[in-house]
Amino acid sequence: MADNTALLTSGAKIYSKKRKAKKEQVEEVTFDPKARRTFLTGFHKRKQERRERAITLAKEKEREERREMRREKRDQERQTIAQKIRESKIFYGVPLSEDEEDEGEDEDEEVAVLTGEDSVTTVTVTKDFDPTNIDDESLGLKKMTPNELAVDLKRKAEQADASESEEEAPKKKAKKKTKKFRYETHAKRRDRNSKTAAAKSKVAARHAASGKKSKK
Repeated sequence: MADNTALLTSGAKIYSKKRKAKKEQVEEVTFDPKARRTFLTGFHKRKQERRERAITLAKEKEREERREMRREKRDQERQTIAQKIRESKIFYGVPLSEDEEDEGEDEDEEVAVLTGEDSVTTVTVTKDFDPTNIDDESLGLKKMTPNELAVDLKRKAEQADASESEEEAPKKKAKKKTKKFRYETHAKRRDRNSKTAAAKSKVAARHAASGKKSKK
């Protein structure tokens, strides 16, 4: 009996779903001529927007890459400065801190892995410090103390950062000097013309006099 009831009521469930779907249907579709005109006439505008967006993304990516390169360069310079300070302290016999000793142990050890047919062997090579292998600048042949050497190396790193920032800064265009026009009054212009005419007459008279002397 229960099976018959379920069979007879299954159709009602299907019809109720259809009625619900019919209610949720869109009753009317309106045509918007303004939206159509905007779509048809906006191809160039949308293309320009996509191009500007792509240019903006490319500039942002390039700026991020330059920032990452500067960050890596600063980290490398800091490591180089720390290494040179450590080498100078060792050379001058200045005691090292625990952090510097740990860094030195990590840098002086070179690990090589040798793989054979039946076994894998790990070999650790420890490098000894040799003062003769240090270049003149890192040794501080000018007899700098470790603190003076640290200050000098820090100053050089700051100068390198400053020069890099100056190269990236946009160059200012030189402003063209505009010519100044001076307006003269009628009296000044007449006076200037009379002086010019008098000077010309004097030159002509001088040339005439010199010509007569040469004929004699």
